[in-house]
Amino acid sequence: MFVAGHSSTTERILKNLHELLERSLGHPYTLKVIDVLSHPEQAELNQVSATPTLVKVWPHPIRRIVGELDHVEKILQMLAAKENFK
Repeated sequence: MFVAGHSSTTERILKNLHELLERSLGHPYTLKVIDVLSHPEQAELNQVSATPTLVKVWPHPIRRIVGELDHVEKILQMLAAKENFK
C-alpha cells in the first residue's frame, strides 16, 4: 500500500483495508505500507504515480487499485478473496 504522508485520511484507509482483509481473506497476508514522501524511490521502482495505491504482488499477475479504496467488491476481486464482504 503506497500512501503520501500520515493523515487522518491515510489512517482511515488503512484501518478500513485492514478490517476488510481480516474479514475476507481465507489465508494469511502481508500488508506493507510505504510512504512515498519518505521513500520516493520505492514508488518509482513499483511504477506508482498516485496515492493511495494498493498493489497486489502475489500471486501473479501484479494488480493495482488507485484511489480511496471505497469499492469493496473491486478490492476483493483483485485479491481473489474467498468470501464476500457485506
